[in-house]
Amino acid sequence: MKRILIPIALLLATACSREAIPAGNAPEGYSYTFTIEEESRATLDDGGVLWEAGDRVGMFLEGYSGYASIKADLSPKQVTLYSRSEIPAGSYAYAYYPYRSGNNDKTAATITLSNNQDGGFAAAMPMAGIPFPVQETVEVSGTSAQTNGVIRFVNLAAIIDFRVFSTNSAFTSETVKSVTFRANGVNLAGDAVLDLTALSTGEFDDSALELSWSNTVYDNVKVSQSAAVASTSESATAIYMVVAPGTYPSGTITIATDAATYTFEYTGKSLGRNSLKHYNMDLAHATTREAGVVETIMSLPYSEAFTSNRGEFEIEGGTGKEWQFRATYGATVSAYYNSTNHAVQTSIISPWIDLRQVDGATLSFEHATSKYLYNSSNSCDDDAAVYIMKSGDSGWTLLSVQFPDKPSSTYSQFITVSKDISDYAGGKIKVKFEYTSTTSRAGTWEIRNFSCVESEPPVPVVKLGWLELPSYTTSAMNGTTTSSLSDLYLLKHSAHMDGIIQRNYSCLYDPEMYASYWVAYPLCSDHLGSGRTESWGYDPDVAEYKQTEAFPYSYGTGASHPTVNFSDNYYARGHQIPNADRNGVNEMMAQTYYMTNITPQIHHGFNADIWLDLETAVRDLLYSSSCDTVYVVTGAAFRKKGGNETINYIVNTRYDQKQLPVPNYYWKALLKVKWNGLEVTDASAIGFWLPHDDLLGESYDDKDKYVFSVSQLETWTGFDLFANLPAALQSTAEANASWEDFQDF
Repeated sequence: MKRILIPIALLLATACSREAIPAGNAPEGYSYTFTIEEESRATLDDGGVLWEAGDRVGMFLEGYSGYASIKADLSPKQVTLYSRSEIPAGSYAYAYYPYRSGNNDKTAATITLSNNQDGGFAAAMPMAGIPFPVQETVEVSGTSAQTNGVIRFVNLAAIIDFRVFSTNSAFTSETVKSVTFRANGVNLAGDAVLDLTALSTGEFDDSALELSWSNTVYDNVKVSQSAAVASTSESATAIYMVVAPGTYPSGTITIATDAATYTFEYTGKSLGRNSLKHYNMDLAHATTREAGVVETIMSLPYSEAFTSNRGEFEIEGGTGKEWQFRATYGATVSAYYNSTNHAVQTSIISPWIDLRQVDGATLSFEHATSKYLYNSSNSCDDDAAVYIMKSGDSGWTLLSVQFPDKPSSTYSQFITVSKDISDYAGGKIKVKFEYTSTTSRAGTWEIRNFSCVESEPPVPVVKLGWLELPSYTTSAMNGTTTSSLSDLYLLKHSAHMDGIIQRNYSCLYDPEMYASYWVAYPLCSDHLGSGRTESWGYDPDVAEYKQTEAFPYSYGTGASHPTVNFSDNYYARGHQIPNADRNGVNEMMAQTYYMTNITPQIHHGFNADIWLDLETAVRDLLYSSSCDTVYVVTGAAFRKKGGNETINYIVNTRYDQKQLPVPNYYWKALLKVKWNGLEVTDASAIGFWLPHDDLLGESYDDKDKYVFSVSQLETWTGFDLFANLPAALQSTAEANASWEDFQDF
């Protein structure tokens, strides 16, 4: 007897698939075409069967296991299968949906029923096809298409239709955010194994088909959907949920709104396969109501593989067609579907991750990209970005992460990203993966094996944050540079020291200026040694095309700079954190040769003279006083804030021909503090501001010309220097303009 299928909308795969589909047939292979009986899968409305291009039907035939791809522009819908060997006529075809990579046995095929679903686009309805014999090629009446058989599906799941309303008018101003159905001790979702050969041939009879749960199972299903709380069940928005059929002795239904959480206890629920149950949920009759939004908080270690579902992550934006969660490739996002690029912005966002009880944490994930994700500059920054937010922040902060180089073929290999996020310890964080597409470019981004774990912080943590770090906003920087300030990188480099990972230095890099506005680091005697081992190279945390190349030699003839004292003067590759400040730790010293730490400095009269003298004087502080650490911020300034200085450019003629702006000033800010345990009890600071010129004959002994308070440096740069110094100490320390007072502190 033919089974009546229950209407439900589906989350569809995109057309941009990882697996390459062989083109053509003979002599390399054979092509087989099947049609789908339209009544065997329906939608929420009368718009017809919701098969779309890129959907895949898993299939087993004699000598073949894989998938057939949908041709959604035809009616009836078609699936096309390519096989390298001929499939004998008369052999039986077994089909299932959704396709899952790794299924090689029709008696033990795995399907996934997601426990995190999106309202309006329920998790892909699991279905099995009635087995049928493969036919010789015949013509389909009314079309020119050829077919080898017809796939008729039976639905394997149950559907719940929640209608949320309230007879208490006080609750009708609220908005539903999610509904969670929990069955105490009974599986509702996850990975299930089925024997397709148990289906009767040629009939809609699934009575012998049983789902056997594998390792990944859930006793709850959550559907996320925004819907107004209605005043009656008839006027309420339908919120559909797909669950495994079965009998559920007891459990709860939890409805979270933007104002409260409502819990309903139940007993004796029964959900049949291929059936629809209507649950009218009156918030006024909830078992309990807890005011305030209850948010999920995940403790460490926290991980999501993304290989079958999104876990606790939420999808934001988009049409519901962009994200897939796939066995091999993880969270896969693309806005290429229906053979068209679509302009969307969509994200997956983590729940709150609890870092309140740890001093250090590391965030890691793997990701890969398609070549269509990259713009004309071979960058995917416009299309893919990773953000982090700490509880209490007003918005998201862009994380500087490495992306794969643009692949020469369609897809890159997966690379692993590992980021120290110890700066965010002491609070809760969220992480966002944001994808953007246009009508001219809609590539694919794949993310898998996300994790956040506790780790040793790079150095003993100052509870308020690293003392050397400045705070900055792009609005405060306006007027100090010709950059648009739209592509800044806050880089934090760490390396092994004394057998553990410790912070080396941080910098604020601008690829438009090919320079860091500041480089900040702690300096102590353990960092110091002797000698110099040069290892010039690109910063691995920034795409190479966003840096200039100046290795193994300097910039070339385009960097000549004759001065009054030196007719053969030139621009050297000037370190902001000098290699001599790290030559006691080889791995740290190597990082000082990154191009993000280098700017063009006049060699004679500056780089090799007064600037070198000043760097030496800073190191001497560690030997001439009881201070064991100096916190250093070195900066390159193009204009004083509010100034209109001309910015000169040099051409890197030896390598990449890039035009490099030359800083008009260089500056240093120094901080010393006194501690009582982890508490800073006193502080002193001093600043230096030098015009970038041939200052031959001058040295740090001429400091009275160039010494300023840190407050004055903040006025000229727009930065809040030593922002993590306790507020009670900061203003006094940064007002000091006496080198002697600072030296004697």
